[in-house]
Amino acid sequence: MNLPNKITIGRLVAVPFILVLLILYNRSGPVAFYNGYYIALMVIYSLSAVSDGVDGYLARSRNMQTQLGTLLDPLADKILLDSLIIVLASGIRGMYQTPIWFVLIILCRDGILLTVAICLHKHWSRGVMKIKPNWWGKTSAVMLMTTVVLTLFQPCYQPLETLIIISIYITALFTVISGTTYLIATFKGLRLLKSQGVR
Repeated sequence: MNLPNKITIGRLVAVPFILVLLILYNRSGPVAFYNGYYIALMVIYSLSAVSDGVDGYLARSRNMQTQLGTLLDPLADKILLDSLIIVLASGIRGMYQTPIWFVLIILCRDGILLTVAICLHKHWSRGVMKIKPNWWGKTSAVMLMTTVVLTLFQPCYQPLETLIIISIYITALFTVISGTTYLIATFKGLRLLKSQGVR
């Protein structure tokens, strides 16, 4: 296992610690950005966010891209962000409560894409079919991360709520569009394979 994959796995391992710290912060004293649990939460989350860029940079610059890394990297991102919006939807003191409808949109999109990925794994592993991430998908991922970051930083600056609400609606729009375009591209790829007699 190469270094980029180890960094990605480290990001996965950090997920439960981030969630536990978020819950402990919610159960601690008055809402404050200098709360010990909050500081630890933000430090670990920041390191996880930085590691997302580091593992990708190392994989590309040192020609260390692997099939495992291609699967693990987006999976780690989805597990981290999806877990966070679920916990934030439960209501964390001092932070905007993520709407249930927003959580359902994100989880449904990711669930559908994961199901498609599992069903088409045979084609992808053989290299006969490639569905590359598109602009909509990358933008929705960036917007979701932005929404989560703004929400986590809210105890430091309460007026962020307006920006969070705007970010939520923009993220929801891009999420729906990205999921739709991904499915369209997948079905087009399957029709092409069928016309070529590939099973």
